[in-house]
Amino acid sequence: MGFVVVTAFCSFSSFVGARGYDGHVVPLQSPIHIKAILGSSASCSAFSDNKVRFNLKYEVVRNKKNSTIFRGTGGVRGRKFFFQAPVTAGGALGRFEVKFDSTRVTKGSAGESLILGAISDNNPKLYFGKVFQQNSKFFSGAEERATLLSRSTGLITRKDLLARNWSDDFRVKGTTTIEGERYLVVEGEFWLKAREAPDPNSDGSFEADIRWDGYYLVHIRTGFVKQYFAEVSGNFVFVGGAKSVNGTENWDCEIKAPLTATQIAAAKLKAQQDIARVAEEKKRRAKIEATRRREEERKNQLAKIEKERRQEEERKRRAAKVAKIKKVPKRPDDIAVIIANSNYTKQGKGIPNVKPAYTDAKNIKKYFMELLGVREGNIIYLKDATKAQMTSVLGSNDDHRGKLFNWTKPNVSKVYVYYAGHGAPAGDKGTTYLVPSDTDSETVQLTAYPLKQLYSNLGKVPATSVTVILEACFSGQSQDGNLLVNTSGISVVPRMPTTPRKITVISAGAANQVASWEKNGSQSLFTKYFLKGMSGEGDNKPYGNSDGKVSLRELKKYLDGNMTYYARRYYGRTQTAQIVVNGKEFSPTN
Repeated sequence: MGFVVVTAFCSFSSFVGARGYDGHVVPLQSPIHIKAILGSSASCSAFSDNKVRFNLKYEVVRNKKNSTIFRGTGGVRGRKFFFQAPVTAGGALGRFEVKFDSTRVTKGSAGESLILGAISDNNPKLYFGKVFQQNSKFFSGAEERATLLSRSTGLITRKDLLARNWSDDFRVKGTTTIEGERYLVVEGEFWLKAREAPDPNSDGSFEADIRWDGYYLVHIRTGFVKQYFAEVSGNFVFVGGAKSVNGTENWDCEIKAPLTATQIAAAKLKAQQDIARVAEEKKRRAKIEATRRREEERKNQLAKIEKERRQEEERKRRAAKVAKIKKVPKRPDDIAVIIANSNYTKQGKGIPNVKPAYTDAKNIKKYFMELLGVREGNIIYLKDATKAQMTSVLGSNDDHRGKLFNWTKPNVSKVYVYYAGHGAPAGDKGTTYLVPSDTDSETVQLTAYPLKQLYSNLGKVPATSVTVILEACFSGQSQDGNLLVNTSGISVVPRMPTTPRKITVISAGAANQVASWEKNGSQSLFTKYFLKGMSGEGDNKPYGNSDGKVSLRELKKYLDGNMTYYARRYYGRTQTAQIVVNGKEFSPTN
């Protein structure tokens, strides 16, 4: 025997039902034509009680020459082999060529069959490693039932083979169905006797007498063997003695076949149904999403309406609180001066700008007019005032009678002065100055307006009261940099002048502190919270007593609780508003 491929299943009794075959067979009523189908493939594994292992993979494919071929690879007893055969246009298999470990073993002729797990109309014999002359036919006519799969006998002699006789008889019992696929059920036997010339250098067999009785299932659509089972009996006679080969052989394959027309139609129908189901599910989800979005929009709209309602209520509440602050009647004789120095770089004298000065001055003007009753015609408004303009309004050291003095009605007018801009110390004594827009940073003491002169001239104005609001600091520093040339930090200690008795001064911070802005530079913190406090918030708890007016004590507590807090929160610096009344610093406790 050139080679014996030992394949295996479990025994018939254990096989039935365990692998989908329940033993039910339907006899053939008409011929069944089996053809090789392009795209089909199988992967097989086998074992036996004699521990002979076998693996096989085969398929029907197109080769590089675009020809359809049946090809496979396998291995047994540590040796590998491959085989192939052409497939005709009708699906029949042609001549087989088999190679063992890349060495040609045999090449079939037109009458030979070497199927190794595949059959067709022209080659109906299922082959498990045997080479023999095939003369019988699978079908002799359409009217004859196919009951005989193969029957053959033969004798082979070679130099190393004294004799080899075999006989096989396999018959088609009918068909069975497993998982929707039809299979031929084939039963039969194979008997082999062989005598080989003894090899003194080997302990291999030199005589065999073995019989196989079993069956297998053939996939009708592809011709591939699905399952095989055989009971083996007999023995080998070795140089060292005889060895029994009684046991079973099993073979199981996983077949992948192209879809049938019915399966394709079913697959197309399922795909269409899946598409329709997905589309329906998409519509359903879209409908749910649309409903969810409408509900979300409705909730958002209701939330927006509720927010606007609350904002309106809050506005009315605040307006009502502001309304409690007793607005003075129009006072046609009161005078106000507003100075907003923002653009210092325009003069090119090395002094940084004060970004929020214009906005602060605009808001203060509104406060003077609406809450204090000052007529717009009685407001002297200076934007980026020069020293000459400030002197013209506020007076000089030699003559205190500036425009403000001349506009004031003696013992009738109240006077308000608001300044937003830089303040700075200068000179050895740290004299403090208001910084006009044309001040030279190198000669502040010569080009700026002295704060002492402001207080002195205001003390000579014949008004019933004078209130000065300073959105400035006098440390020589600002939010945008130093005012003093060639200095880093405070090198001159500012010295604040005393104020006449009838003047009230409310300033943004102590002499050595920095006047802070909002982070975006839109407003100064002092002016923002001064106006909020004086507009009514300073009268609310915990700062005031809600009596309808804001006292200086309430204003100071409000500024400490808000302006001072945000200066520390934004910049980590201390800024405390200063209030001086009748020449004395005012605090909430005195």
